[in-house]
Amino acid sequence: MSLLLAGVLLVSSSTSTLGQGIGKRENDVRVWNGRPRCSDIRASTASSWLPAAMCALAKSSERIQTKIIENLDDDDPEKDKEYPQKLRIHIFNQDLTPWSHDCAYDEIGWDDSNGLNWWTAPIHQAVIKQDGGWYINKETNDFQSDNTVTWDPALGLRILTGIESQVKVKGKDFTDSIDDEKDEGIDKAWSWLKANADRSPMIITTRPYKDDDDPGLVALNAKQCYTVMTTAHDGQGDWIELFDPFANKQEWYKWADVVQDLDQIGHLKDFASV
Repeated sequence: MSLLLAGVLLVSSSTSTLGQGIGKRENDVRVWNGRPRCSDIRASTASSWLPAAMCALAKSSERIQTKIIENLDDDDPEKDKEYPQKLRIHIFNQDLTPWSHDCAYDEIGWDDSNGLNWWTAPIHQAVIKQDGGWYINKETNDFQSDNTVTWDPALGLRILTGIESQVKVKGKDFTDSIDDEKDEGIDKAWSWLKANADRSPMIITTRPYKDDDDPGLVALNAKQCYTVMTTAHDGQGDWIELFDPFANKQEWYKWADVVQDLDQIGHLKDFASV
């Protein structure tokens, strides 16, 4: 089942009928093609925090394929490792204690997947199977919607890595005022991103609409998580590349526009690498 929300096609998080059964899925679909990539991700519910976190780890480390997803077929060297039949997912509870979930190939759908490579689905399933936190909708047994919850942008990073996280909040830790003579405001937030985005996973959340008279955001969608990919500077100013998990798209934006839409920056404690 699918639905159209804010112009984005969302696929139900229940197990898909696509690719059911043991063995290779139709059209030669792998768990990943060489390695996990952000291009494999498309949010399948109205919730962006987990797919944004999966992208942040996929782009900054090998943790997904070396520590999070364990292929339980590894005792058979003849099996193609990109077509596993049994997996164990290693994640963490809210108190950062380790937690694991076993799943079989024919129990895994296409959650948070672009429909081509499906490594996102067992991670999505494992987080749902945890002793649900506040981010789980008890009625639907899936994640709360971006529209109803203000996300901690580092939530997914904590669950996937077990590392303490930190959040920088606009209005408290930085502002959107451009001040070239002081290390504060837009310059302070930019300095964090520029120094750490390439080596440490980082996620931003955007602000909500304030009221009916709110003219809207400048560059991004309201109340959504985006993965920070990298930053750059040229003759036209500062730029930031973001991944939108709903659109399955990486795009460059002017930092001066993004900071106006920005609400929070989530990252691992002390900008840890993974």
